[in-house]
Amino acid sequence: MSTPWAKVLGEITQGFQSHGPNAVDVIRRQKIAAVTAITGRPLVIYATACTTPGKPVPDILLMIEPSDKLGFQEVTDKVKGPNLDVLIHSPGGIADAAASIVELLRERFTGIRFIVPFFAKSAATMLVLSGDQVLMTPAAELGPIDPQMPVVLPNGVVM
Repeated sequence: MSTPWAKVLGEITQGFQSHGPNAVDVIRRQKIAAVTAITGRPLVIYATACTTPGKPVPDILLMIEPSDKLGFQEVTDKVKGPNLDVLIHSPGGIADAAASIVELLRERFTGIRFIVPFFAKSAATMLVLSGDQVLMTPAAELGPIDPQMPVVLPNGVVM
């Protein structure tokens, strides 16, 4: 039996034949449209490559950080409320950044539902728990909420 991700990956691979390098974007848009057709609600996605093996990605690109508020503002700017679905896949990040995103979303939307297909940890859990509803797959995970406080040691190493 094929996993859902294996099916999507197969669609993307086949899509390269007809869509070329835009295949990932075309399939992504089709999947978003399919979800919104079922739910009747707009959907935005916040996801990082935190589970991509073999790809060295700087930590700052994997975590919720202050500039993400601008991203949420941009992708929700033309979304008509009052409801919004947010699919999230993140190892977390800066708690203040998550709080800022919550503030932005709550100013615009009264019904916010978070969809967690795999995991939302730390600050991502805080973001998810700000919603009115949370949908998770049976294998999905939340937590822990563990605020990080970087300390610079005398030798200059950040811990």
